Amino acid sequence: MYEYMAEFKPVHVMQLPNSVKDDASRALWKAEMLRLQKTVEERFGHEISEDALRDVIALKNRERRALANFYHLGQLNPPALSGQRHSESGLRRNLPVR
Repeated sequence: MYEYMAEFKPVHVMQLPNSVKDDASRALWKAEMLRLQKTVEERFGHEISEDALRDVIALKNRERRALANFYHLGQLNPPALSGQRHSESGLRRNLPVR
């Protein structure tokens, strides 16, 4: 199936261990993550450093917390933000349009 998909779309198939309880499984996980990193770097022509990963993880965690705090406003009674205002806020722009 992946061979057919690769004809029209870049595909990277990973071999993941069934558990992480033994050293061999952890070694396979690490090897697959490094192979994925190399594939992404080659595909986009940009090196991925550990510092860059840490920075983007910290950024995404801050974004996730801010979004959770924003959604918490709707749980207040009365809500600090109406459903209509929530829809107009622009946060829905990241959701797929169907």
